[in-house]
Amino acid sequence: MITSKFVWESFEKYKDETFYINEKSSVSYGQFYQKVKTIANQNKLQNKNEKEVLYIDSSLDSLVTLFSFFYCGTIPILLSKKMPKDKATELLLSIQNEKLSSNENATIIFTSGSTSTPKAILHTYSNYYYSALGSNENIPIHKNDKWLLSLPLHHIGGLSILFRVLISGGTLVGYDKAISLEETISKHSITHLSVVATQLKRMIQNLEKLQTLKAILVGGGQVSGDLIRDATILNLPIYKTYGMSEMSSQITTTSENASQEELRTSGKILKYREIEIADDNEILVRGEVLCKQYLNGNMHIDSDGWFHTGDIGSLDAKGNLTVLGRKDNMFISGGENIYPEPIEKLLMQMDNIEEVCIVPKEHTEFGQVPVLFYKTENNTEISIGFVKEFLHDKVMSFEIPKEIYLFPKEYKSQGIKLDRAFLKQWIKNR
Repeated sequence: MITSKFVWESFEKYKDETFYINEKSSVSYGQFYQKVKTIANQNKLQNKNEKEVLYIDSSLDSLVTLFSFFYCGTIPILLSKKMPKDKATELLLSIQNEKLSSNENATIIFTSGSTSTPKAILHTYSNYYYSALGSNENIPIHKNDKWLLSLPLHHIGGLSILFRVLISGGTLVGYDKAISLEETISKHSITHLSVVATQLKRMIQNLEKLQTLKAILVGGGQVSGDLIRDATILNLPIYKTYGMSEMSSQITTTSENASQEELRTSGKILKYREIEIADDNEILVRGEVLCKQYLNGNMHIDSDGWFHTGDIGSLDAKGNLTVLGRKDNMFISGGENIYPEPIEKLLMQMDNIEEVCIVPKEHTEFGQVPVLFYKTENNTEISIGFVKEFLHDKVMSFEIPKEIYLFPKEYKSQGIKLDRAFLKQWIKNR
């Protein structure tokens, strides 16, 4: 059984190396470890296997508090500092009666809840350890390397960075959003970076500031073929990945110096994970990185230990995974199945587009029809005629959006995911 022991061994092993830097401070592994022990003793957090809320960001104080929880055996429930109080109360009430009793338990995080009630996921130290090992085997990190904390730490994409860096002796860099991503990369000589498609799209316009990068890990969501092509032409070290909270971040990832063909997929399965495609094309996964449980619901794990992801995909002859979309995002229009995600990837190729989302709208003749929401880089509007012309030779006619809207002002994405449920309701309310 893996416990937090490996965490403290890393702090001892790399005590003279830099662990964390930001715009204001820099601490070594040894100094950080001492801060953790001091805070733990001051707060008397000796609550073995008890859970406690931690509102977290990428600041030094937040990280010290997080690791002081680990030090004492207290299980942090990680929430964003920006989360509304009512929403936080709702989430916490859903797990208030759960009692936890093992020192292998590490954290509780919530899924984005873009299609349903957010699931409370219990991760173990074993999950994080093997997730980091498998990732680092594919994307090595060395002592002098720096990984920017550009994704939120209350989500798995950000949280998993901590452990990849920790077991390698690398450096974490806190992200000040008042400074552009490209400026931060240049100023701190960032070597490793996790981004979503919109961040990558902005970055490549400032190539001269990206020269220190060794690896850019890009989530496989709305990454268009054109964006991949542009990044590879510019010799950027792109890695495409497919992952999820339940599997402690990455599941598949492309290899170093991958071809454009490979980068149009989400790569091969990483070590300590397994993957299988079911008869209905659902992606099934299992392995050392599969979370322990949901605390407020039942996970769909079959008798062979496969977790049913709800995603649809395929594996090619080389073992590369292509993800088509979510089963529960698919809708039917005039008897035809429509998967929004492939259409969204195409639309992301349009000039000036920053984000798109396609959801169904009820229709008397066809049952449902696709509706497009979009955001442009300068908040200008585009016409439905322009969208139809762009898509007319790329998709089937029934897949072309029948209406388009700018994202409503009150819309907020769920972490790094689209909040399709909100947009469906917005359309229904109109």
